[in-house]
Parts: sequence; structure tokens; C-alpha cells
Amino acid sequence: MNLGKRLRNIRMFRQLTQQALGKMLGFKGNSTYIRIAQYERGQRTPKSDYLEKLSSVLDVVPEALNIPSINSSTELMHLLFALEEFFDLRITVLDNKVCLTFGEEAEPLLSEWYEKYKSFQNGDISENEYKNWQYNYKRK
Repeated sequence: MNLGKRLRNIRMFRQLTQQALGKMLGFKGNSTYIRIAQYERGQRTPKSDYLEKLSSVLDVVPEALNIPSINSSTELMHLLFALEEFFDLRITVLDNKVCLTFGEEAEPLLSEWYEKYKSFQNGDISENEYKNWQYNYKRK
């Protein structure tokens, strides 16, 4: 997923049109929606100050928009290789299925995610609350 797709998903989750988002960012005239459409199609990339503004307007942490590009299986594999290097990701087989496990550094993060996911699956929190938690996650 690239920034454009992520931006579109979050914009739609917030129930905003491209034009409404453009206006909230201060674009005027035709550029109100055109600039957002260009960002979402990957024709333009917002500068860092606009990423900050976008994240603020969309009520997400900047990291939610600034994620690595994963548009192919090759990019996915290289992301996994990087996770292996930096977060002790390990590949193993469990019950005849290939599985990924992380070392101690990531364990608290995954446990926190699992608890939130369980709350969502059990109906204790709504999908909206779960997505908001994801889009605003920042390690304390």
C-alpha cells in the first residue's frame, strides 16, 4: 500500500470527499479536490509540512500516513527482511504452517494490538474505535 491508497482509505473512513478534505487543507478553486486526487493516485507526493497538516486534519498520527510502500510481493518481502534485521522477526513452521514470530522488543506491541483486536472481535469496541486506535497509535 502506498501513501495515496492509505490517504484514500483514511479519508473515506473519516467520510470526507476529496473536495471537503482539500478545503480543510486550504486549497481553493479547482485545486480543492484535484490536489487530493493527485495525491491519492500517486501523481504527486505531499511535502512534509502538508503531511503534518493532512494528519492533523484527518485526526491521525503522521506515521499513519507515512508508511512504507508495499505495492508488490517483492516490496512485502523486503519489508519482512527489514523487520527480521531490526525487530528480530523469525520465520518458523508451526502445525505445518509457515509462521512469523518476533523477539522480545516487539512482544509488548503485539500483545497490545492483540488485546485491542480481541476487544473489537468480541464487540467490546466498535470498528470505528478500533480503526481510530490504529490510526492514532503511538507507543507510550
